Amino acid sequence: MTIERKKAIVILTATLLVGILIGALSTGLLARNHYRESDRQRHGEGSNNKKGFMEKVVRITDADAEQATQMKPILENTVAQLDSIQNQTHRQARTVIDSMTSALKPILKQEQLEKLKKFNAKMGGRSRHGNRPNSH
Repeated sequence: MTIERKKAIVILTATLLVGILIGALSTGLLARNHYRESDRQRHGEGSNNKKGFMEKVVRITDADAEQATQMKPILENTVAQLDSIQNQTHRQARTVIDSMTSALKPILKQEQLEKLKKFNAKMGGRSRHGNRPNSH
């Protein structure tokens, strides 16, 4: 085999490997972005959740512009009530989790308690919409 042929094979192999690597990485990035976007659309994002819910109701009902205007205050009131219920539920859940932690204190070792506290803090920071629950 000649030197030129060996160089060509090495270059083609390197090109193939780089192409496979780029393909795998870009597919992974695209998939990650796709799933993040799907999750954001499904659960809403912060202040967009209110707007998204209202737009969805208008779209589902196929309301015209005049109806949408009349629906807006009703939908805003509904969203406010749902937010209140959600915040109340988060506070109640936090109370139950804190009670569980207190009850487990005499049973667990200090290291285990720390792990539990870290877990509780991590889980307490999650909600359906990705926001921290209010602790009023």
